[in-house]
Formats: sequence, C-alpha cells, structure tokens
Amino acid sequence: HPQSKGTLKKWFIEAGFRNIIVENSANGIIGKGIKPIGALNLSSNIYTKTDTTITALMAVYNGERWIRDAINSVLSQSEEDFELVIVNDGSTDSTASIIESFDDERLVVINQTNIGLTKSLNKGLNIAKGEFIARIDADDICMPGRFYKQKKALVENPDVVLVGSNAILIDVNN
Repeated sequence: HPQSKGTLKKWFIEAGFRNIIVENSANGIIGKGIKPIGALNLSSNIYTKTDTTITALMAVYNGERWIRDAINSVLSQSEEDFELVIVNDGSTDSTASIIESFDDERLVVINQTNIGLTKSLNKGLNIAKGEFIARIDADDICMPGRFYKQKKALVENPDVVLVGSNAILIDVNN
C-alpha cells in the first residue's frame, strides 16, 4: 500500500487510473484514481476518450425508502455536465419502479440479479463516461453544489489525491 500522497498518486498513474470523486457517506472521503482514462477497443487498438465530466455512481439493493430523494439530489446539482449511473442490484422492493419513474436523459440504469455492492459498483464503473466519478449511496443526499465544488477542488489542485468533506447526518425523523 502506498504511504504518501506522492507515492499514492504515482501508483494510481502507473496502474492506469484517472481522476475519480468518491464520497464515503460514513466518513466523507473523496478519492481520485479508480477508473481507467478511457476505453481501449482490443480488436482495433482504438482509444476512446470520455465525453462527460462527472459520472455519479450508485448501486442499490432494496432502497425504496430513500432512493427518490437521493436521485433528486443528484439531478438537482448546480453542475449540469454529469450522468447518473444506477445499478439496481436485484432489488425485490419497489426500487426499480421508483428509478423508472424518472425521465431524465442523464440517467443510465442497469438492472441485474443480486451480485453485491462491490461487483455492482465495478459494473457501473465499466460503463461510466465521466472524467470524474462521484459515489453516492441510495440513502445519501447530495448538497446542490457538491459536484461543482468537488470538481473545482480537484481540477485546481491536480496533485490532490484525496479530498475530505463534511457530512450532515439525517435520521428517519429528518
């Protein structure tokens, strides 16, 4: 495991990774360096660069209670150049119908049988088009300026590997 910021950045670059915004709802950590820079067509060796600034990535299993608010918070971002990739990981509640009720061209949905959070996120990463990846869980609410502020911080500070953010905890009573 890399120990310093410089070593970590070098490791990400050598491993072929690019900038990613990842927010962990438990501790508010945002990281860079998870997804390849673009796609390589193995049959033709043609490299395809991405065309979206941010991919918001969510994997969900039985998230009917909170997912509508989570999706609305992403779609209401002040930064408008993004896609929202939702991997519905075999939900057995009304999650799928809630997701389908949204009519927004920025929404990309994968419905699949249950394979777990990590594999679902990796599946979402494989189709993500964004320069940055913003992780969100189905029970998270993004503040309206989240994507703008995080992208700005990462673009203006190219040596930054991790950015922390504050969180507001909300219980069932708001």
